[in-house]
Amino acid sequence: MSLDVDPDDLLDQAYLQRFKSKPARCRDLIQAFLDSTPSILHQLRQALQRHDQEEFRQMSHALYGATETVGARAMKGICLPLSRNPDFAQQQAGIDALESQFQETRTAFLEFLRTLPIEAESSFPATTTQRRVLLVEDNPPARELLHFALGDDYQLLDADHGHAALALCAEDSPPDVAIVDLNLGYAPSQDVAFSGLEVLRRLRGTLPMIVLTVDRSRHSIQAAAQAGAWAYLVKPPDPDTLRATLEAVLARAAEADYRATQRTIDRAIGILMGTLHLSDEEARRLIKHYAAVRRRKAVEVAEQIIQAQEFQNRLVQAARQLRMLDLSET
Repeated sequence: MSLDVDPDDLLDQAYLQRFKSKPARCRDLIQAFLDSTPSILHQLRQALQRHDQEEFRQMSHALYGATETVGARAMKGICLPLSRNPDFAQQQAGIDALESQFQETRTAFLEFLRTLPIEAESSFPATTTQRRVLLVEDNPPARELLHFALGDDYQLLDADHGHAALALCAEDSPPDVAIVDLNLGYAPSQDVAFSGLEVLRRLRGTLPMIVLTVDRSRHSIQAAAQAGAWAYLVKPPDPDTLRATLEAVLARAAEADYRATQRTIDRAIGILMGTLHLSDEEARRLIKHYAAVRRRKAVEVAEQIIQAQEFQNRLVQAARQLRMLDLSET
């Protein structure tokens, strides 16, 4: 099917060229947009019919993010003012225009896909040494863009709502870092949407988190920082900037973990020096030896020593209280 309009008016061709280096992932990215957009348009129209302006705004932002992610230039131009205009008739006209524009955009994307190399890309299974990155993203095109940028170097875990993110973080092998969208939709069997900010609050202190969102407002940046975000990026991210930010955050987290580990081990060494009358070097060697015998990390042994000391302190305190109680009764 031929196009009645210039493809350059529909698609950001220069933006799309950067994805041609990975044809298979590029196809996945575009196909995710083509598959998910009809549902978003349907939800937009339903929200308008219910006069639900909040859901209308959220779905408009979701579609805007998707169009920006894949370089759907013409649709993006319609989405941007749509959520800001409260007039019912103009919103309805905007949806009509989006639905019409989507058909032309779809044709343009199919033409673009025909230009991609057909050779199969080599695929290597993820190794156990790859860092695990949790993607908390409910927008399929945005998720595919992250897979395009990070899939070769990291093990990616997908969560399309906040409840799934918490469940993945509670597993035996939790992720090393999370990339979180602020505008998350409803989870299956859940009546309340779990926002990205709530995900940040609940996971704060457990792993480093990077916000990735279409929201450029100062208020959102401040709210994300207060909720526990380590970095804030705007969609669609430049792949090189995304990877550099991710590596910087992981390096900061590793340094923080190292300092915390050293503090724990130093505290355990102090306990052993006081209770067993060992030197610093003897206590350190004892922890390392016991850890090797038990096939545990030195910090885990140190934590056990601290817990044992704290338990002993509580027993001593309880014994003193009991002794005082006996004296008062006599």
